[in-house]
Amino acid sequence: MTAEEQSVYNIILAGLGSLFTGPGDATVIQQLASFIQGQILDDIPSEEIAINLRTQDFYKQRFAGNEALKAAGYNSLSEAEYLAQENQYLDILRSNGLNNLATRDNFASLIGGSVSPAELNDRVINVYDRIRNADEALSNELNALRQSMNINETDLASALLMGKDGTQMLKRKIAEAEISAEATVRGLKSAMGANELVKLGVNRAQAAQGFENVKQMQGSLEKLGGIYNTDTTGLQSQLEKEQFGGMLSQKRKQLVNKELGTFSGKSGALTGQGIKSTSGQF
Repeated sequence: MTAEEQSVYNIILAGLGSLFTGPGDATVIQQLASFIQGQILDDIPSEEIAINLRTQDFYKQRFAGNEALKAAGYNSLSEAEYLAQENQYLDILRSNGLNNLATRDNFASLIGGSVSPAELNDRVINVYDRIRNADEALSNELNALRQSMNINETDLASALLMGKDGTQMLKRKIAEAEISAEATVRGLKSAMGANELVKLGVNRAQAAQGFENVKQMQGSLEKLGGIYNTDTTGLQSQLEKEQFGGMLSQKRKQLVNKELGTFSGKSGALTGQGIKSTSGQF
């Protein structure tokens, strides 16, 4: 190359080379240098070299997320936008102790899946942090969950990058574990099932209050059942449906009516409204 061509080559290589600065990019830089040199020797204008670069396989591999976006029918990001998004992903993962997930391939998967940095941050906070900062009761449930699903901490963290389906699955499983934990600390096992309660939109705080109410009522009502020789089979299930689904417990109504009838000398029929107002008591 002439001195002028060499000068142009150096300028273009310095500019485009900044796109390839990660581990393992040494070979790519050599491919880039060879490509630029060939373009200059072919008298390709400098403004067209960057455009032509986008057709090269090594460029497509570096910006694989853009290729996935285009394949899905979306517009690709500019190089500057792509690098900025990678840096935001990096900051989120590093700040949450997930450095091992901060890889270029993972970034490409996130970009290709149209996962914004805000969404990634939400996944980390709402899924991984709940796992990492679990209290003892939830930890026990999560350990059982890990064993049943044959997954470890790395698997759980990696699932953050699986896309919406993987993340929603984790959120659902953790929510189920939280509900099971609240039942367990009160000596109960949900009759309705944690999965069903999650479907109803019950969160951990609601589960704590609901199971506390069920525990208090169940003990009192089972005593009444013994006194009045009344079958209490299925009582817990009905109490849970009352607490979490707004369905009146017929067994509770029957037992409370008998108790009131004993003291009043009549059946003392209760209205649905009257029974619901006693939540947490008889």
